[in-house]
This record gives sequence, C-alpha cells and structure tokens, in this order.
Amino acid sequence: MCSLPRHPSAHERVEGPDAIRFESSEPVNQSTETLAGDGHPAEGPYWARSRRPLAILIFLLPFVLFYELSLLLIPMSSGRLDIVAYQGIERIFGTLFGVVGLADAGMAIPAILLVVCLLAWHVMARHPWRLDGPTVPLMWLESSLVAVPVVVLGFVISLTPAMNTVGEEIAGMAPEAHPGILSLLSMAVGAGLYEELIFRWVLIAMVHTLLADLLKFSNRTAIVSAVLLSSFLFTYAHHPGDLGAVAFYFLAGLWFSALYLIRGFGIAAGGHIAYDLVWVTWNLPQGG
Repeated sequence: MCSLPRHPSAHERVEGPDAIRFESSEPVNQSTETLAGDGHPAEGPYWARSRRPLAILIFLLPFVLFYELSLLLIPMSSGRLDIVAYQGIERIFGTLFGVVGLADAGMAIPAILLVVCLLAWHVMARHPWRLDGPTVPLMWLESSLVAVPVVVLGFVISLTPAMNTVGEEIAGMAPEAHPGILSLLSMAVGAGLYEELIFRWVLIAMVHTLLADLLKFSNRTAIVSAVLLSSFLFTYAHHPGDLGAVAFYFLAGLWFSALYLIRGFGIAAGGHIAYDLVWVTWNLPQGG
C-alpha cells in the first residue's frame, strides 16, 4: 500500500517515496545538506528535514493516536463520521487477514500501515535517529499557512449564488447531519491523514510508476497524469452534490497534490488536517 524509497541519482533533488523525481541538469549542491562523518545526511535546512520520514512520523503521530482513540470513544450509534479512505484500507486488510482466520487483526490497520511505512522508509534511507528541535513546530506553522488558500477557495465558492449546500459539502457533512464535536474533530483529522495517504502517497506513486517506469512515458507526462487522476478520484470520492463542490474538491486536490510533490507527505497531510479543522470549527453545532 505504500511505495518504499528509491535511491536517487546525482541529478535528483528529492528523496523518499513521497517525492516524484524532478530531474535537473545541475548536480545536487551538497552544501545544503552537509554529510556527517558516518556518511549520513546531517540535519540540513528545514525544507529538507521536514520531508524526512522521522520528522513526518513525529509530526503526524499525535493525529494518528487521536483518530484511533476517537474511534474507540465514539460509538457507531452516536453519529460517528467515518472516513472512506480509512474504511477502504480496513476492508482490504480485514479480508486478507480473514482468509487466514485473523479478521479481527484488521482493526487499526490503516494507522499501523502508515507508521510502518514511515519507519521502513526511514530505515531503508539510513537516516540518523535524531531530529532538530524546531522542525515539528515549524511543520505545524507551515501546515497552517498552506491551508489558507483552500479555506479561501471554500469560502469564495460557498458564497456563489445557487450553491446553498456547498458549505456543508465542503465541510464533509450532509446538511441534515448533526454530529457531535468530537466526531467532527475526528473526521477532520482522519480525512487529512488517510485521504492524503490514499490519494497522494499511494495513488500518485502508483500512477507515476506505471506511466514513467513501466510504459516509458516522459516524467512530466507521468506527473501531470498522476495529479489529474488523483484529483479526479479525490473529487469523486466525496460525492459532490453540485458544480461548486465539484470545483472545490478538484482544485483542492490539485493543491494538495502540489504540496505532496513539492513539500512531501507530512506537509500535505498537515495542510489537509489544518483546512479540515478550520471548516469543522466554522460548522460546530450551535447552542450545544
């Protein structure tokens, strides 16, 4: 379900499974990432540190734990809002484990899968087990900033005449739904984590591998095709009810895909979570 890291050539400026290659005619400037004495990359600048799996894991782990705990605390009968991407992973692995008589082992598999993929990436890349102190707080700040364009887009579209339900569509709930605060917060976090895992990390990597590596399309064609397909499926998965919601989800999908390619999985997921939290706060139940 996750693509593990390649070892980039000297002409590739990116690293890890969340980075589709962007080729350059210039060699990598090693002054930006000083090599430690044992050959491991040192901490380097923030933009490089925040793309590494250990930083991403530490940044996202509180969200992963919060979502799993919320699933235990919110009963199905109380209007829990489930994440389609999360349920899809659960069903796939639940079926696989059921074949060998371990169907119950499928519980929490999406969270375990995400953590294992990041740890495997870290180990295979042979990065040091250390993290610069400001990295994670800066990732929080950057995630908040990159969510702003999506929030503005949603607000502008929600003001469009004849699109009365688009605010609820964008917020991820039907107009008649009345979930509790914890359920809304859980939805925001879970959607940010697992929609980015499926639609960006897995889907873009798979399509790019198919087109660029197997079918020998150009790298640019593979990237554009992967981003467009990811954004289309992201839109379709949300069952938009009108043109405004379709436009929002597709444009948001393009934005999160760009974040994933340029800034990595951590910032893409963090930005998605930040956006969802803004909309959830905006749509909190009034008067208890």
